[in-house]
Amino acid sequence: MVLIVDDSPYDRSRSKMVEVLCRVWGYSTNRYLKGFRMLTVCWSDSVSCLPLDFSLLFAAEEKKCLCESQKSMDKRYYAY
Repeated sequence: MVLIVDDSPYDRSRSKMVEVLCRVWGYSTNRYLKGFRMLTVCWSDSVSCLPLDFSLLFAAEEKKCLCESQKSMDKRYYAY
């Protein structure tokens, strides 16, 4: 039994106005992609794979972000 931690790019190349859309480095393609970094934790017993948790990460550097997050929040939003 093992825990698998995977750090893969989540490609959103066709998107234009997605909040906190960033340029991320794709290690398999050796180029920058528009999208997010997806961190996934899975449990495996060498027969099956069960995803436990995931998180979409974005770049901390402002020069790599293509679309800013919303500054004004309405009370109807879940994020408020």
